[in-house]
Amino acid sequence: MSKRRRVGARGEMRAAIPLLLLALAAVVAAESVVLTTTNMATLLASGAWLVKFCEPDSAACQRLAPHWASAATALEATSVHVGELDCAAHHVLCRAFGVHDVPTIKVIEGTVMFTYTGDGSTDSIVHFVIEGFVASAREEAPQLAAYLA
Repeated sequence: MSKRRRVGARGEMRAAIPLLLLALAAVVAAESVVLTTTNMATLLASGAWLVKFCEPDSAACQRLAPHWASAATALEATSVHVGELDCAAHHVLCRAFGVHDVPTIKVIEGTVMFTYTGDGSTDSIVHFVIEGFVASAREEAPQLAAYLA
């Protein structure tokens, strides 16, 4: 995850998205729950979540997509849910979670969260969820009611 994009930054919009990226988005949608202001509070209250904060037109997020889909598949047998939040559509909510650059990955469980700092590979993401996040810096998760009202 070396090249990152500022959340809310305006960049040149590409006129066309390659069909491969559309196919990857379909795979991610099948394995990863799309979080929105409508469902986020309820879903996050249901247990531990691995959340990807991204923007659809970010090249770094597009490069992460196949690894994210593979990690979501690998984590299906665990108690950790996998979801993603579109920071272009939910800019304020992403900022509430301390997201300033995309992609950002966090494990969120109740009132605490842990930020992933690995390389974005499938193995690294899965390792973070299964063994690594407890060794990461613990952060306080935002009270969502203030942002969803």
